[in-house]
Amino acid sequence: MKHDPPAASAASDPPAAPATPLGFEDYLRTLAEEMETYGKPVAYLHGDTHLFRIDKPLYSRKTNRAFENFTRVETFGWPNSHWVRITVDPADPQLFRFKAEIVRENVVNAIGR
Repeated sequence: MKHDPPAASAASDPPAAPATPLGFEDYLRTLAEEMETYGKPVAYLHGDTHLFRIDKPLYSRKTNRAFENFTRVETFGWPNSHWVRITVDPADPQLFRFKAEIVRENVVNAIGR
C-alpha cells in the first residue's frame, strides 16, 4: 500500500476519529473487523512518509488494545534509499521477521563515512 493510513499512524494510543472522512476509513474498519477473528500473523507493508518503522498500530474496537498479530512495516524511501529484508518462517509462531538493510553507498549522516 502506498499511503500511511491515519488510523495506523499512532504508535501507543488508539487513533482518534478524523474530523473529515478519509479514504481509508472503510478499509481500516473492515481490516480491524477481520482482525477480530483472524488468529494468524498479518504484515501490512507500505511506504508514504518513507520513515522506516515497524509497529503495531491497528486497534481492536472490542478491547481498545493493539492487535498483537498485526504488524505494520513502513519502508524506506527517497532520499533514504535502503531496503527491508523480510523472512517468513512457518515454524516461528510470529511468522515474519523484518530487518532494515542499509545501502552503504546511500548513507550520508554516519560518522566515519
